[in-house]
Amino acid sequence: MITPYYSKGLIVQEQNKILKKYFKKNLLLDFLVFFGFFISYHFNNAWIKYVIFLKIKRMKNIFTNMQERINLRYKFSYLIDLLILVYYVLIIAHICACHFYLVGELQYHDPDQQTWIQVQKLGILIQIIKKKKINKKTIKIWRINIQALYIGQLQQ
Repeated sequence: MITPYYSKGLIVQEQNKILKKYFKKNLLLDFLVFFGFFISYHFNNAWIKYVIFLKIKRMKNIFTNMQERINLRYKFSYLIDLLILVYYVLIIAHICACHFYLVGELQYHDPDQQTWIQVQKLGILIQIIKKKKINKKTIKIWRINIQALYIGQLQQ
């Protein structure tokens, strides 16, 4: 199934045009992400998994398309602006939390380095999360928001 797109106010549903647009704009990015995961799996190099952060570029396009389809901007402009602001804060907190947690988890098993997970004795927390299947995203978002609040309160 190929997803149509908007071009100059018209919906483009022709497969040839959709494929041409995909090859021009998204194929290289998808290939880099796939290739990074392929290499990290076969060569056991966890650091290459960072290529997933290249996919963040698409978040803005998805969000603007969603806004165009809903088309509530004219009726509830202040409410929509507030929701967009909350959405961006949550997305940025989520991305920072994923990055923060990924660095700590990748370095957790390295005996030469002491990570934030070891300093704050969160190794037990990781084991609990893995055993009890607690939602990691909830903990990451909570952690990054708490740290963002503390950064504003630091004394110089």
